[in-house]
Amino acid sequence: MTNSITATIKFSFKGETFSPSARIDLDELFASKPILEPGVIPQYVYNMIAKNGEIDGYSYAYEVMLASEVVFSEPTGLAGECLQGNKFDFECFQQRWLYQQKLETVQDIALRHLKVEDIEQQLELRDALLEALEKSI
Repeated sequence: MTNSITATIKFSFKGETFSPSARIDLDELFASKPILEPGVIPQYVYNMIAKNGEIDGYSYAYEVMLASEVVFSEPTGLAGECLQGNKFDFECFQQRWLYQQKLETVQDIALRHLKVEDIEQQLELRDALLEALEKSI
């Protein structure tokens, strides 16, 4: 499953209106930095928007962009569970994404060692393997 979302920032600078946007690959973002600072939009999002909008990271336009609201839309995968209107809850996504990673790990273990093709059909086994994984960390 691909987890992504579109981020757009509309702002005015020197009498011109800009509306750069970027498709954010949340799997890529969280694979590189799975624990984010609570309540903060990752700098990666701003960097991608600026890159797509051809806005120099050292310009005044970039500073104005940073001070403007980020609007999120078009979620895919788990991202849909964490979009409220046009606000994206990165903490919500982080929790769901980390759980999904753990679930994929225990599914793989159950398939290799016990030939269980769908761990969701054996909830006690799933919970036991998840607990064992948690305690091993």
